[in-house]
Amino acid sequence: MGEITVDFGQSAAANEFTCRNPTFWAAFQRLLALTNQCFGRCWAPHNAAEDVVFNLGEACRDEFLEIAFCAVHGKALAALKLLRGLYERAVTVEYIRQHPDKAERFIRYATVQQYKGGKRALEVVSREQFDASMARIRLGPSRAAIDRLNGMGGLTVKVASSGCS
Repeated sequence: MGEITVDFGQSAAANEFTCRNPTFWAAFQRLLALTNQCFGRCWAPHNAAEDVVFNLGEACRDEFLEIAFCAVHGKALAALKLLRGLYERAVTVEYIRQHPDKAERFIRYATVQQYKGGKRALEVVSREQFDASMARIRLGPSRAAIDRLNGMGGLTVKVASSGCS
């Protein structure tokens, strides 16, 4: 987590985008500042709903930046492909916000999916390769989900520190 700065670089498509959308960059900078204020900080959730909403919200921010990058550089089809996932995550965020009692069910489902994915990965790579890869990433929406995943047997997942105290 942290503050995001964006440099889209230069291309003919980006220059054309700027000409067609002269107010985009000012609005984009304001939105980026707001998302940095919301997500560019250490976060300690008080319950499962806060954890899900924050982490999915941060995923939405990242995906929005990818969509904007594609759009600026004339890759409309790529931007549209990413848009569906962004929409689904945003709808899920709002649903969990309105129904916090559903957060634990959402996490349990994610844990099952992670377990299935990990099991399939072990069919392709060794246990050592799997553990080394998992040590470098944070998997899932919460530490509790990781603990449940480890308790399902057959897998050990290590979580890299976020650097927050």
